[in-house]
Amino acid sequence: MKVLLTSTLKRIHDPKSWRLGKGQDSFNYGIACVAAMAEKAGYDVECLDLFHNNWRAGDLERHVAEKKFDVVGIGFFTPQTDLAQKTAAVVKRVLPNSKVVFGGIHVTSVPVETLDETPEADACVVGEGDYTFTELLDCWRDGGDIATVAGIAYRQNGKARTSGPRGSVRDLDDLPMPSYHLFPMREYEVSPNISFRPPTVSFQVTRGCPFKCTFCEYTTVGGPKIRHKSIPRIIDEIRYLRDEFGFHSLVFRDSTLPTKRKFLVELCEAMIEAKIDMPWMCYSRVDLKLPRETFRLMKRAGCWQIGFGCESGNQKTLDRLKKATTVEQNMETLKIAYGEGLSISTTWMLALPGETVEDAENTIRFALDTPAHIAKFYLPVPYPRSNLERACREDGGLREGMSYANYDLYDQSDPIYVNPLIGKERQVRLTRDAYRRFYSSPRMWGRNLAQIRNLDMVKRYYDGVRLLLAG
Repeated sequence: MKVLLTSTLKRIHDPKSWRLGKGQDSFNYGIACVAAMAEKAGYDVECLDLFHNNWRAGDLERHVAEKKFDVVGIGFFTPQTDLAQKTAAVVKRVLPNSKVVFGGIHVTSVPVETLDETPEADACVVGEGDYTFTELLDCWRDGGDIATVAGIAYRQNGKARTSGPRGSVRDLDDLPMPSYHLFPMREYEVSPNISFRPPTVSFQVTRGCPFKCTFCEYTTVGGPKIRHKSIPRIIDEIRYLRDEFGFHSLVFRDSTLPTKRKFLVELCEAMIEAKIDMPWMCYSRVDLKLPRETFRLMKRAGCWQIGFGCESGNQKTLDRLKKATTVEQNMETLKIAYGEGLSISTTWMLALPGETVEDAENTIRFALDTPAHIAKFYLPVPYPRSNLERACREDGGLREGMSYANYDLYDQSDPIYVNPLIGKERQVRLTRDAYRRFYSSPRMWGRNLAQIRNLDMVKRYYDGVRLLLAG
């Protein structure tokens, strides 16, 4: 069987495409993991990044007509729902007898609804797809009943339904290395805000998240239990990325790399001993109570930046979000990390349900008072089945006629949720003002300029600020 795994088509006249540009993106790690299992099982697999390649429908039509794939898997997030449907329609128009499979966080949240809305899709992979997708291929190859495959949504007598649940992968070392070789790895480049020394690659060493933030949908796929690859496996993977593709720095894309402190310490010590010599950044939380010694060890191992999801400068908002953090922890942890010479990136949300203009202003002022080098301000994006989505519906702020195609993470000038206590124009203006005030702060510029060591860093800061302030 010939298998194609792909992203969705790109939105035509995408207003943000000029900002991100080809080369300022990252490959689809999830698709690479699924591809590796299918390759291991003996299937002929191709990975295609339609978004990165800037392909249009005609390009895809010609490609699938030439290759005549038996199965096409499409991975996507909520903002690409309509694009996934269009991609599936193109495939079915050219290859009506092929099988189309959807996967990702969105379809895991609403699998039955996704099938109901997309007649071109034959099945959805629900949860982690490493084993599920390959078993689905086996079933179609052998003429079996796909209802026996755990972890999917499928149709029976024209009605969408789900099969039995599939648990998370217990031992990540049982999985083969992601199929990096099926992607044009050196063509990718992550955002300059998180790239220390290009070219930079993003990859993942853990799965799962034990936290219960109301706005996040990550645990929908990863589950609540943290699992990680073994230290030797991680070191081997880093060496492969460095030696095979020539990457100079890393991004740990894990939602919270330091959740297990013992694992973090062992990883840092192993990177030092192995002389990896690649700068890296990761994401963390302010309530993990990492001591100064751990931040110092991380820096010795190559860590140059940590991203913190602070979210708010209001305790009542943090409580509503179930962050299990405090505003005091936000400030204290950022100061400790900054004091150890690390670059600090922060994210904040404005105009959440129940907030007033003063609450939003308070968050902006709080962000300005932190020692952060980077701050990103977002309006609420209520993902399917999340507690935040319920709160947005209950206060009447979720836009009427809203579809998942409106979930655009980058362009927030036309938000899908309008806080009734603030209003659309005011909350859009608040977000723009937050960026303007933060990035015109002399203290912010002083912190960033103090980190510059070479011309590459000058270019990184220039590109990063241009990207953040665009639009």
